[in-house]
Amino acid sequence: MQREQGMTLAYARALAEVLVDLLRPACQRIEIAGSIRRQKPNPNDIEVVTIPRFALPEQLVMEDPGCRAGTIALDERVNELNEQCDWLFRQGILEKRPDTHGRYCWGTGIKRAVFFQGNDYAPVDLFQVIAPVQWGLIYAIRTGPSDFNHLLVTSRWFGGACPKGRKVAGGRVWDMGRLSPDQQRELAAIPAPKFARLAEAGRLPVEMIPTPTEESFFAALGVPCWPPEQRTRAHIRACLQRMKG
Repeated sequence: MQREQGMTLAYARALAEVLVDLLRPACQRIEIAGSIRRQKPNPNDIEVVTIPRFALPEQLVMEDPGCRAGTIALDERVNELNEQCDWLFRQGILEKRPDTHGRYCWGTGIKRAVFFQGNDYAPVDLFQVIAPVQWGLIYAIRTGPSDFNHLLVTSRWFGGACPKGRKVAGGRVWDMGRLSPDQQRELAAIPAPKFARLAEAGRLPVEMIPTPTEESFFAALGVPCWPPEQRTRAHIRACLQRMKG
């Protein structure tokens, strides 16, 4: 669902801040991203990036009051943000939003919804950052814009900004420094989802570079951490030209 006339920045920001307040108790961190963060005059939607809180299952606490969260596997803990979103859905405050093919997305990684406040509403994309996925990378990518992102993560082997010895895949930056230039070029051409699967399975001699902040993400790629409203292809191209000079 998208508003035919779009939204003003003030309208979108006001709704986004209300939504963030509703979700904040279930999050370790929550930030507004997307076109609102870039201060686009007429955003089409609201994008929010979060790190969810996790709680111990109630039954487990009753059986062993002394148990600690750190000893429980992630998939056995309760994702409090998922619980809060489900509650908002039951209250009619969030409505699941289909894509152009009629498919819904209401998973742990991404939720697509419409947020209602009285007569006001807006499309929402909600992103959850759960380790080993890195906050700095996801927050930057979900701030956008898309053409900036595409050039940013494309390898310098193919005219982009990502260093030849690095790869952005699976919500992480990977160091390929142990490989020869020919091997780096070969891996740089692999689609990101496939690369991430191979790296996670230990089938590639690569190491993850932690990027807990936006600054560390941009530093890993060797480019400035531009303010959100200045993130354009033109800035990346000018930066790459200076590097060549």
